[in-house]
Amino acid sequence: MRQLNLLSIAAAKVFSLAVICSLTMPCAQAEEIQPAPDAPRPLSPQESRKRFRLSEDLKIELVASEPLLADPTGIAWDEQGRLFVCEIHGYNLEGHLDIVELNKTGKLDKKIRRIYANPQALEEARRQTYGRVKLLHDLDGDGKMDRADTWAEDLPGCFGIVPARGGIIAITAYKIIYLNDTTGDGKANIRETLFDGFEMHIIERAINNPRWGQDNWIYVAGSNRGATVTGPHLDGTVNLGRSDFRFKADGSAIEPVTGTNHTFGLSLTDSGDRFLISTGSHALYAIPLPYRYLARNPHVPTPGAVANAGQDPRVFPISKPHPWRVARSEDPRWVKFYGPMEATANGYLTSACGQLVYRARLLGEKYRGSHFACDPQQNMVRRSELRRDGAGYRTSRPEAERSREFLSSTDQWFRPNGVRTGPDGALYVVDFYREIIEDYSAIPRYLQQQYGLVKGDDRGRIWRISPAASDHLRPSNLAKLKPTELVAKLDQPTPWQRLTAQRLLIEKKMAAAKADLGKSLRTAAHPQGRLQALYALDGLGTLSADALLAGLADTNYCVRLHSLRLSDSRLGEDARLLKKMTEMVDDPDPLVRLQVAMSLGESSKPAAVAALVRLTRQRLDERWMKAAILSSVKDLAGELLGGLLEEEKTSPAPGLAESLAMIAGSRRNQEELTGLIEALGKLGKDDDRLLIPCLKGLYRGLEHGSASSLADRRARSSLIRILKRAEGESLELCLKIAGRLKLSGDRDLKDFYDRLAVDAIDENRAEKERRKTLGFLAAGPFETLAGVSDRLLAPAQSPGIQLASIKAISAMEDPRAGPLLLKNWKNYSPSIQEQVIEAVFSRENRLGALVSGLEDKTVPVQSLGALRIDRLLKHPDLSLRQRAVKVIGAARLNKDREKIIAKYTEALGDKTDPLRGKEVFLAHCAKCHQVAGEGHPVGPDLAQARNRPDESLLLDVLNPSGIITSGFDTYTLVTNNGRTFSGVVDSESATSVKLRWAEGNTATVLRKDIKLLQAAGKSLMPEDLDKAVSASDLASAFAWLREIFGEPTRIERLEHDDLELKGSWETERNPSYSEKIAALTTTHGDSASFAFEGTGISWVGARTFNGGVFHWVVDEGTPQEVSGKVNTWIRGVERYHVTPLVETLAPGRHTFRCTMESGTEIYIDAFDIRVPLKKKN
Repeated sequence: MRQLNLLSIAAAKVFSLAVICSLTMPCAQAEEIQPAPDAPRPLSPQESRKRFRLSEDLKIELVASEPLLADPTGIAWDEQGRLFVCEIHGYNLEGHLDIVELNKTGKLDKKIRRIYANPQALEEARRQTYGRVKLLHDLDGDGKMDRADTWAEDLPGCFGIVPARGGIIAITAYKIIYLNDTTGDGKANIRETLFDGFEMHIIERAINNPRWGQDNWIYVAGSNRGATVTGPHLDGTVNLGRSDFRFKADGSAIEPVTGTNHTFGLSLTDSGDRFLISTGSHALYAIPLPYRYLARNPHVPTPGAVANAGQDPRVFPISKPHPWRVARSEDPRWVKFYGPMEATANGYLTSACGQLVYRARLLGEKYRGSHFACDPQQNMVRRSELRRDGAGYRTSRPEAERSREFLSSTDQWFRPNGVRTGPDGALYVVDFYREIIEDYSAIPRYLQQQYGLVKGDDRGRIWRISPAASDHLRPSNLAKLKPTELVAKLDQPTPWQRLTAQRLLIEKKMAAAKADLGKSLRTAAHPQGRLQALYALDGLGTLSADALLAGLADTNYCVRLHSLRLSDSRLGEDARLLKKMTEMVDDPDPLVRLQVAMSLGESSKPAAVAALVRLTRQRLDERWMKAAILSSVKDLAGELLGGLLEEEKTSPAPGLAESLAMIAGSRRNQEELTGLIEALGKLGKDDDRLLIPCLKGLYRGLEHGSASSLADRRARSSLIRILKRAEGESLELCLKIAGRLKLSGDRDLKDFYDRLAVDAIDENRAEKERRKTLGFLAAGPFETLAGVSDRLLAPAQSPGIQLASIKAISAMEDPRAGPLLLKNWKNYSPSIQEQVIEAVFSRENRLGALVSGLEDKTVPVQSLGALRIDRLLKHPDLSLRQRAVKVIGAARLNKDREKIIAKYTEALGDKTDPLRGKEVFLAHCAKCHQVAGEGHPVGPDLAQARNRPDESLLLDVLNPSGIITSGFDTYTLVTNNGRTFSGVVDSESATSVKLRWAEGNTATVLRKDIKLLQAAGKSLMPEDLDKAVSASDLASAFAWLREIFGEPTRIERLEHDDLELKGSWETERNPSYSEKIAALTTTHGDSASFAFEGTGISWVGARTFNGGVFHWVVDEGTPQEVSGKVNTWIRGVERYHVTPLVETLAPGRHTFRCTMESGTEIYIDAFDIRVPLKKKN
């Protein structure tokens, strides 16, 4: 049996005898680190049971405890009703090993920071961490386990198990392993690795919590670090990306699914929707757009894959917080470091995990459909009522649990990490039972030293919650049931019975059950019985079109939904299926209509296209409908858009029209492009509202990849006709499209471009018109623009004309653009040189010309900046890289910054001018940073500066690549056609990556078009800011940051929890919110009020497509009363928005009240109050 290192065990068991110094060392003894005297003590299972608080209609009983099990992470029952438990040995071990070494110094580490264990401790902990699976036995049938057999050991850390193929599949840190005992000796003699290649970076965020879905797949959470897996039954490797995934129990298939779980836990609903979790958001769920539909159209970016059901993160534990949490919360330095909510000892969700949607009936109807989530840090299990909200979900607290939790305990060692439904329909709670459950790095090190990290690693418990008046029911043995008996079990009210029966029918290949399954599909009393009969038929390979038609006509939305998913791959086999599907565009259920939109994409028949057109006209405003439709039109976008454009009574929404045109342009199908361009040619002169979005989309699509010819003469003629009558924006777009389709050389267009070139150099024309003309020239032949470039870039031209010329040349793909831009380098002003360098770096085919300019010293190395130099030195082209290394060599930027930093540090103590500081910020910093709504949120929010010394902030400013804030590393992205972007990764999805850079600019690039995506290891900030900003100016900018705006007032933020909320307000967590949490109401008449002292007030909150209107009033009922309304509705979602309400109040005390008047929802993140500044000395 594998054991932990003796030193680590000894240190854990006798922590009070902390390691001092080796007796053989000829040195003085270090002082002993004394253990904390107030550490909570463990309780016996019997005593712990007395500490629970639970509703009177329920009871909680012990199922198993130490020494039968230790550190349990999951449980499962096989077809015989036997209870298995998996364990992880080594939790927080790396932190413990690190602290053992630290304690040898005899000193407490009280530095304010969050750090992980040293590399040696991490490696040793990885070596010592292991998993185990045990089989528990209830010998007397009383529901309490009497014996435990170690069924499988020496596994990697184990984070969940699921029954399959007569054995157990274990989800471990690095592998998915099938285990079985075929000899009957109580030990798994078969151990087969089904899949390998997973990673574990944080132990509680490894792959975890496998769950059988109704669709015969096993779903797993937690592959959010990315994984490329292999398996003996796979044809090759499978890239799961950063998504959760599902696999077949025989190892024959594994694939990503929509959405990514953030920590430990996974649950499925009756409809197969997956509920996910993060430590502070307990009711997340994957959007109902399956991955296979989203991924089939690589021409469009996909929406965010995870939605929030809307929850209140406040909790009501009855236990005292652990003393280490109290100590941290009472130290203002740590509160400042973590923020008030995270540092609060108790009161907010901080370790949500192990969720369950209860789908049985034993507890009663009021609990059926409830969402349960554990918070082990606060010794409790939370319950929420779950209700459907259109195609999504909403949660709310049960009325009886508004200010208490479903299950709570005063035992500070009670650490629930999972809730499961047992074979009897009861709730089973897995209890890790430890003193410390938190990630050790969140605990100040000096407190780790005193409290330890691994006490309780030999303990663990399982509890059962059932009706107070019920008796324990011994699990049924389904293993020997006949096919007819198993089919009957599909209609049982308990998920274990249904899923186990379905699994056995398929594993044992009971095709003889086909007739009974067909009957159950039509007559089963419960919708779940009918749904699982449907999937049993599918798993047996006996699902017929008649069965599917029965499912499509079912009265329950779940059955119709899954019948659609099973039908869409069979549409070519039976015409009745497509006919029925097209009729379902008017289905009464929004989730079914959403699925219809996706399933129709599996057919290219006219009837399917017509149905999609109908859905688009009637249901486009429904949640996720646009994304569903776009996923379906990879090969139909032009046809669908053409059909919509030809409709007499209605026309497509501009946003949808743009997306459809973009898909058609990206596909470059000649026939499709011809049809679309001809349809656009038929639009009237007054149809710019549609023409411009269609042209925008078409151009965006054509930008993906290299320019290609438009072969069809009809399309060429139509486009030229559109161009000749176009003007303004539509003319510019037409010219760009003509350039992408290689029509610039057309005789009519060539003459047109020649006239444009004459207009561009005509200095008698207004500069605005000339710049506009240059925009048109960017789409024309390279030779035309190159012929006049010397005149356009001459020093005599205004900066505006020079910049417009650079932009026009930069827009061209021709490799001759690089030398053309650099030709007159010495004649450019510094600002023009910077724009030229930016243009050169925007395309790969120009970098050779740049290196040539460096070699002949036309272009100085210092003009590039550290980030661009780094790009050249890491360039994938060996020849170019070697040339760059050679020429840059001795000319590298001066890295000795000590004197400069000393000079600027000294200036921090000088008299400063905040008003000047604001000017400096707006001129040099606002391109990439945002403070209280000023600037662009590309880099980290500089409002965080108030939590750091000026000297520390100064070091970041003058040495920006020294420490790059997590999430703000710069990436270089190169497309297949040579276009280059540099910025931070804003987001990524199954089909696209979005970068953002200075001034809020963004670019979304389809994955299919990406040639290279590489981290640069550099900040976007300039390395030599001192050359542009003096020491006194920078000190003034810091002073302005300290005073927020540097005017006679500063901003004080009043968070939502300081308001008096009346009505049914809830709270929602999101990283975009000021304190990552905002108040939310959907009830008209709900109000928020408070009193304040200041001269102005602004609302801070979210604006959404479900927004509403609230009325506000200041100093109500007084002569100074001021009031107004705010509309929070927009197309899309903006999580952080600041709206000034009034800015000219008299100094003094005021009252404020706002009330929801109309709409769907109102968010309050905070209110910004303008407070007079104290006069400076």
